[in-house]
Amino acid sequence: MESTILTIANHEGVAQWVQQALEDIGHTEVVSRSDLGRVVRILEATNANVVLVEADENDLGQCIAVISAIINAQPWVNVVALGSSAEQGLLLQCVRAGARDFLVSGAEPAELRERVRRYQGSIKQWDEHAFKQRNLTMVVGASPHVDTQFFTQHLAAAMAALGEESHRNVLAIDLQAQEASLFHLDQHVPTSLNQLMMSAETVDESLVETALEEYQPGLRMLPGGTVDELVGDRGADLFIVLTRLMSMFDDVVINVGYEWREQWLAAIGVHVQRLLVLTHQTVPQIRSILHDTSVWKALLSAQADIQVVVDGYENSLPPSRADVAQSTELSVAQVLPIEWKSRVEAINLGKLLPELETRSAYYKSIEQLAGQLLGVEVAPSATSSIKKLFARAK
Repeated sequence: MESTILTIANHEGVAQWVQQALEDIGHTEVVSRSDLGRVVRILEATNANVVLVEADENDLGQCIAVISAIINAQPWVNVVALGSSAEQGLLLQCVRAGARDFLVSGAEPAELRERVRRYQGSIKQWDEHAFKQRNLTMVVGASPHVDTQFFTQHLAAAMAALGEESHRNVLAIDLQAQEASLFHLDQHVPTSLNQLMMSAETVDESLVETALEEYQPGLRMLPGGTVDELVGDRGADLFIVLTRLMSMFDDVVINVGYEWREQWLAAIGVHVQRLLVLTHQTVPQIRSILHDTSVWKALLSAQADIQVVVDGYENSLPPSRADVAQSTELSVAQVLPIEWKSRVEAINLGKLLPELETRSAYYKSIEQLAGQLLGVEVAPSATSSIKKLFARAK
């Protein structure tokens, strides 16, 4: 079976040199660095373990970030950097970013063939414990009328609270955030995902800790900003930033909502560990899920898990939980009660439900879902883990 060799190159001359040099040993797939999501999908689909990356001295920061992003996403891949010269500084920066080898583009074709053959049959050694598997939970709505913001803010808060003893760090990203708000909370974060994308290669833990204050122990939040262009270099910037954020946090929960679902899944679907589709207990919304998810599966990793969450669920009304699972051909992760009064109060006050004085069956259901996703047992006590957390903070 012919093997696939991936080449990330923006210059046609480099791409042609690679294709001509390697035409006898495998199929060369050339991808621009603006489509890193496609790179990871091809790696998964073909089991290719060699990626050639053009290292352009005129745009070195972006090239180094691309190498780092590929290594973070697929740590077993052998990256060979193709530089325009054998300059020592260029070589060192590529190796530090994760490249296993370096070759000057335009060199003798036989030399490139020898390097590729060397790595085709080998799996790079990597630290399994240091690598965080896909840890992104994406929330989308089956309809624009479903409140994914309210759901996501509570899911992220519950995940952080349940992981407090193990010092679990959770990042919640709200792509629907307006200028004056983040989720439905009275919380203003001056830094946005859009701003981080403007300087993708500078995103590190120091910047994140400085720019994003903890809302509660273990939970930080980030508004999306104006991220409406996910193609070209903007797509690469998003891939790089998200890869870095995923390496800094134990869990990243991102609220996408409804309008931009396909665009975001196309851009970062390969990162998604679990996709939660939030729906009301209405037949038109539930029917739409089967068609939508059949399209989305091509944009997700083969290991991604798609589940349904029913919001505003009434036991006495059809369709039942079992009916929803049958209609969507997906498992139903959780059903959430309406609890309208508490929701309105929390939204109007800009607080999480556990910060209110009243008990919340809605949040308790969210907490159970978070425990299920994290593999943590949730005690059936009346006082939630996050309420205890806020009580101690007072």
